[in-house]
Amino acid sequence: MATPPPDHIIRLMEDVVAYSTEHVRGGGIPFTAYVVDAKGNVLGRGVNRVLEQHDPTAHAEVEAIRDACRNLG
Repeated sequence: MATPPPDHIIRLMEDVVAYSTEHVRGGGIPFTAYVVDAKGNVLGRGVNRVLEQHDPTAHAEVEAIRDACRNLG
């Protein structure tokens, strides 16, 4: 299985931090997750929306999986 180069992984992490910061600036809490394939392609992303959606399952990782499912059809 191919692994993305380290510089790509660093860029992904920087993007995750930026996405989380954006969510916090909008009043959210700083929990963010990405679903990434073996080549480093982002399939889905999510932030914790438990409080805003009143949904105890809306954790960032679950939201990222839901987003990936929508994106993949």
